[in-house]
Amino acid sequence: MPLHPHLAERLPALAGLDWTMIEDPAARAAFATWEEEPPGGRPLPAAATREVTLSAPGRDVRVRVYEPEDGGAASGGVRPGLVWVHGGAFMGGDLDMPEADGVAREIVARTGGVVVSVDYSLVPAVTFPVPHRQVMRAFTWTREQAAELGIAPDRIVLGGASAGGALSLSAARELVASGGPAPAALVLAYPVAHAAWELDPELQARMAELPRMLRFLPTDTTMITGNYLGTDPDVDRRFAFVDLDPAGPRAAVAGLPPSLVLTCEYDDLRTSAELFARAARAAGRPVRTRLCEGMVHGHLNRTTAFAEVDASLDEIARVVRDPDVLADDGS
Repeated sequence: MPLHPHLAERLPALAGLDWTMIEDPAARAAFATWEEEPPGGRPLPAAATREVTLSAPGRDVRVRVYEPEDGGAASGGVRPGLVWVHGGAFMGGDLDMPEADGVAREIVARTGGVVVSVDYSLVPAVTFPVPHRQVMRAFTWTREQAAELGIAPDRIVLGGASAGGALSLSAARELVASGGPAPAALVLAYPVAHAAWELDPELQARMAELPRMLRFLPTDTTMITGNYLGTDPDVDRRFAFVDLDPAGPRAAVAGLPPSLVLTCEYDDLRTSAELFARAARAAGRPVRTRLCEGMVHGHLNRTTAFAEVDASLDEIARVVRDPDVLADDGS
């Protein structure tokens, strides 16, 4: 499918730009043009929020808890629960970005549930395993607080977008490997599941029309994952990305909970997500994939004026409401 018309109209604004220029006023103005939203998006839903700082190995971590303003519970008195992790190439992003705050509010509104959004520490202040451990701690804390939050501890979904998808996946893998309580399901939005991977020629041909600022070329992904992994020779990195597990990709994903994987049609990282889904299915794990047509990487930072954003949020909400919808899914 062609690039979404609203995005295609604004591609010229990014011509000749890359992320090294983002502090230049002219470049920031051009990027603001690219980020303009089409009409028709709904205002973000209201939610009650509070913040909690948790002790975690390496560095404490802040989480923001989102709940319905009326405090209402789902039928049966138990609310759905989601631990959500924003993206930003491991070195950017925060709890107020649309991919964090906007997604959390939308999921609360669409499910009547609780979302715990994780403010993990960023590169270069830290490297693996600090953010990984922080996400694990946020998940275990949410389970510990399940009664207070009004959620079922064995029905909590863990998910994230981009780098947050990588962190959610790595946390789930170690939780499963340790034999501890694991998420009921995973939601991985345009995740980076590998430290490195072979390029898909067909996808690369499709991506050629996009400006440099919207690309994740091998030099970019090598820099991003390398900076995140760090250089400490004593750190065991097998859980950081599936291709770093010495047991191989199929063993790396064995035992994972059912997964929803959202990919963007125009995204260099799409190949990594598809390779993960393929390996999980080969290991007998249920996986549902959704290709968000006409979208570029990071579409959850956009508003519901885009139909694919609205549909993605509906798909996430469906899994959060009932993780069992993925149990037998191989589509």
